[in-house]
Amino acid sequence: MGKKNALEIIHSQLKKDPQLQLAYLKEKKNFQIACNIRYYRKQAKLTQRQLAACIKTKQSVISRLENAEYEGHSLTILRKIAEALNEPIECLLDTKKRDYQTLVKHIPPLIRKPISFTLLKKNRL
Repeated sequence: MGKKNALEIIHSQLKKDPQLQLAYLKEKKNFQIACNIRYYRKQAKLTQRQLAACIKTKQSVISRLENAEYEGHSLTILRKIAEALNEPIECLLDTKKRDYQTLVKHIPPLIRKPISFTLLKKNRL
């Protein structure tokens, strides 16, 4: 058997452990939503501060929403962002979108932090 890369190893572990697979999918969804917010904000040529001003919040809130590890996405704030960006909310929630340039800039937390992967498996989160 040939050498495996990190993704092949992760995928083989995910196949063996359904609970780990669910945790990974949850992280992947958070990651994609964060990427979508950033992608559409950049498409609109807005800074985080400008988008925050449009929806009457702070820049730190936008920064947090664009963080792949953030889990507190509320429908209310996502609607406000979608409206400010003139995009349907479905675009922000689309977890099947494949924008590889954006994905490369934001490596998923489970790959970026191997300890997270170990802890997920150990704690069955």
